[in-house]
This record gives sequence, C-alpha cells and structure tokens, in this order.
Amino acid sequence: MAEDSLDSSKVGTAETEPSQLDALSALSPSFDDAAIEALDPWRLGDYVPCPPLVWAAVAGVRDEVTGRAALAGEGLTIDSLTPAAGALAVICSQTCDVIGEGPGAKHAFVQVSPVYDYAGTEDDEEWQRLVNGEVWHAFGIKGPDQTPLRVVDLRISVPVSKQHLVNSTRRFAFATYEGAGYLAEHLGARLERASMHDFLGTTVRDGVAVAVSRRKKTNTWLQRADEVRVTIKGDPLAPSHAGLFVIFHSEPSDTELQQMFEFGQSFKKGAVDCSIRWMDAAHASPRSSGIQAYRDSSRLYLPGLRRP
Repeated sequence: MAEDSLDSSKVGTAETEPSQLDALSALSPSFDDAAIEALDPWRLGDYVPCPPLVWAAVAGVRDEVTGRAALAGEGLTIDSLTPAAGALAVICSQTCDVIGEGPGAKHAFVQVSPVYDYAGTEDDEEWQRLVNGEVWHAFGIKGPDQTPLRVVDLRISVPVSKQHLVNSTRRFAFATYEGAGYLAEHLGARLERASMHDFLGTTVRDGVAVAVSRRKKTNTWLQRADEVRVTIKGDPLAPSHAGLFVIFHSEPSDTELQQMFEFGQSFKKGAVDCSIRWMDAAHASPRSSGIQAYRDSSRLYLPGLRRP
C-alpha cells in the first residue's frame, strides 16, 4: 500500500454500502440561526485549509494514469494525497450553495480545490493566461498585498462539511471581489462549454482570443462584439460545416462587417485541412436578431471581451 494512501479496509463493503448511500441521499442538513449567521459571510473563492485529496482508484494494479502504486483490495478503493501543513484550498461551490439559506440550505458540503504557489511574476505571459481564464484546468489568484501569487488546480475537488465554515473565520483569497467573480465565471464556462472539434475549440478559439487582445488596433469590429460563437452543423466533434457567428451590442458599420468577414476567412484553410466546410461569418445585431442562428451556434469563452 502506498505510504500516503488511506486504509482500503475503511472502504464500504457490499453489505454496508447501500445503507450508507441511503443515509447520504436522505441527508437534509439543519442549520440553526447561529449556523446561518456564521455561514453568511462565506463566498465562492474563499480559502480553507486544504483537506486530504481523496479519489477512487483501481485496487491491485499500479495506476499508470496517476503514477500511484498498487493498493490492496479489489475493484475500486480509496487513494489520497495528504497536503503539507498550511496548504490551502479554494471554495469552488456557487455562493448560493455555500450559505445556509435558499439553495444552500440543502447542501451539507462545499466543494474545494487545492492551491499552489505560482513561481513567476505578474508580468509572465502564463500568469496573464491564468488570470484571464485561458487555462481550462486552473485559475490564477492575486491576493491582498504581500501575499504570494497562487493558482487553484481545478482538476480535482473534494467535499468539505460546512461545519468547518461554521467553526471558522472567513479568509479572503482574492484581493478584489472582481477576482472572485472571474473565478466564478471561469467555473461556469467550464460547465457550459460545448463539445466541439479540436480545431474549433482550440485553433479558432485561440485565434479569436488573439484578435480580441488587438481589437483596439486592428480588429475594431470586435469592439462592438458581445459574443463570438461558432455555428456547427452535423456532429459537433466531426462537423460537416462550421463558421463564426458574432453577436454585436450595437450596429456595426459596413467596414467593420468586412473586417469580420475577412477575419472569418482566415480559418478556411485550417478547416478544410480538418475536412470541415468553412462558412462565411454571420452576425446578429439590434436590427437582426438571428434567433435561429444563435440556437445553432456554440459560444467561445473569451474573457477578453468582458465589458467594463
């Protein structure tokens, strides 16, 4: 057994598992007034001490995916990593599920993800990608002055009883409420992102992201854009046709529409190489709602398009 793993004998057996699951499904937390008051300050993006990171692993064989040693037992068992003293995690549950009232009244746990220190500086290109939501599996945390830059690893999360929050004082992770809000937006985008061909989800998305960063100089049409989406026809993972679909918040000029069209055409060769027929860029604006076109398209997550 790996030195830092949990004892597999503590895993529920075939006899005990059903009753344990029944107890979990019947769990309805009861928060008294004092607990509700204690939970009220807590928010998504707050720090808690990092708990043991626990997951289900296949017993009896070395886990080639995680690189972990074989564990005793059969079937699925428990493996874990024990964090160092002082290690932190960030609450990733929605704030409405964290508090003790409303939707949160039904939640006994909050989901938290581990945090590690970032070795570079705020000027690093990688750090900018982390705080701009351009790295799906992680997010950058800029805390109050004199605190190190940190990164929350979103590849794993574990439930923590809200009793810990009731017994503890809230600890801010982000220097501003906006920072925590951007993490919430990033988490939401992870859940709502559409399945699509890698050319669309990576090549096209990254190309649009670069254009967004340069919109004040060369891509002025993007200054009017609220969303850039991808129209997909056929299987989303192997589409027959695809193209850009742009939602404008104000009417674009003819010049800006031409810019949009030419930018869309820049992806045509790459699409053809992937056996995708690339369509001309389309748009919707206050004068042309394009409702059906909107329904036929999938959003590209572009934090750079945030409007102040």
